[in-house]
Amino acid sequence: MKILVADDEAGFRELLSEILKLKGHKVDVAGDGQKASELIQAHHYDIAFLDLSMPERTGLELAEEVKKKDPGTTTALVTAYLLVEDEFVKAAGVDEYISKPFRIRQIEAILDRHNLRSGKK
Repeated sequence: MKILVADDEAGFRELLSEILKLKGHKVDVAGDGQKASELIQAHHYDIAFLDLSMPERTGLELAEEVKKKDPGTTTALVTAYLLVEDEFVKAAGVDEYISKPFRIRQIEAILDRHNLRSGKK
């Protein structure tokens, strides 16, 4: 299972990355939208956790890029905003969203919903 974590907050990025690695996943990280875009173009990901607000490119722009390259990749928008409308997220082509701070069970639920927790897709 290959996962991308793109977030400009180093602490959040590293925490999520470590949680996913402990669950046996291969994880790439990016601290800005440009680096995330380069990784998206170079690799296939089963899921991409994308921060809504990052330098260079937003999570929404990156989600569109991911879906254009690999339509089967699950995209999860990560945001510090407490209220995000489901309709807005779905209209933008994002499969999931989570708010910061997150709970580990939220990440597990996303992986479960997309049959990614065990590494099987």
